[in-house]
Amino acid sequence: MLRTLFAEMMNTPDRPGYDDRNEVLNALVVLYPHFDRALSPPSYPPFEEFLSLAVTAQDLSCFDEHYWPAKTTSALRLLTGCLAAKSADAEKSPLLRQFVEQLRLGDIIITFNWDPLIERALLALDRPFDLKERRQDRVTILKLHGSLSWVLVPEGVRLADPSDVDWLSDRVCCTKNHTYYDVWDPLDQSPFIVPPVISKRPPTAPFLEHLWREAFAALVEAGPVIIIGYSLPADDLQARTLLRSGLYPKLTAQKSCMIIDPDPLVGSRYFTLIANSISFRQAYFSEGVLSILDSDDDRK
Repeated sequence: MLRTLFAEMMNTPDRPGYDDRNEVLNALVVLYPHFDRALSPPSYPPFEEFLSLAVTAQDLSCFDEHYWPAKTTSALRLLTGCLAAKSADAEKSPLLRQFVEQLRLGDIIITFNWDPLIERALLALDRPFDLKERRQDRVTILKLHGSLSWVLVPEGVRLADPSDVDWLSDRVCCTKNHTYYDVWDPLDQSPFIVPPVISKRPPTAPFLEHLWREAFAALVEAGPVIIIGYSLPADDLQARTLLRSGLYPKLTAQKSCMIIDPDPLVGSRYFTLIANSISFRQAYFSEGVLSILDSDDDRK
């Protein structure tokens, strides 16, 4: 997915005053000996791999100290802008609305996605939800890799009007309508997301640490668990550890855990890395999948 996204990013116009596409192309030439920017279109590597190399290169003393941080910033600026546009288009999906309409008070969604699609859909339906902790009187959304609609306010920085945003913690805030929080110009930083690098680790920000604890407790205490569309990348070690340790008591007690994904290799990965007692259904996200969700009276 991130390989195809790379091409989409590079077709996104630069923000006024920035030259991000050329910055990223120059970095690709340095990092990949066979990359040819003259090809139409160029053969882009997986974005996660590219960003991991760029971040790792920041530790090398042979480059100017600003060289790789600038390339990384350009890549993230293109990524977040592209994802914000894709998220706005995806809001029109009737399946998204149907999914949100089926959610019940007390349901818990654990997601590694950055887009605010579910929040926006719940907001449109005037459905109560919480982004900070599990609650029985509303839907809970635990966004373990952050969100395009969040910002981690730097130490010593004050917002011009703190009441213009919703505060999730003392330093993390989000837009009231859960749209893309674009702070590139005033703060020169991305929204509060965990960057897509190999073997990524969540930032040590207390708010994200709290969300991971909430997610672990939710997995341990939940009834049936349904995982939709998460491919369980082998190098996403924190997510893998969370799922294995959180689901272990449930699986040993023979409680229900279903994986839904169109790729049978994803099912094999779960059988190998999580448990061979997991139920796997090969399917795209569809009305058929929604009917499965709606029929499960004890889900969480």
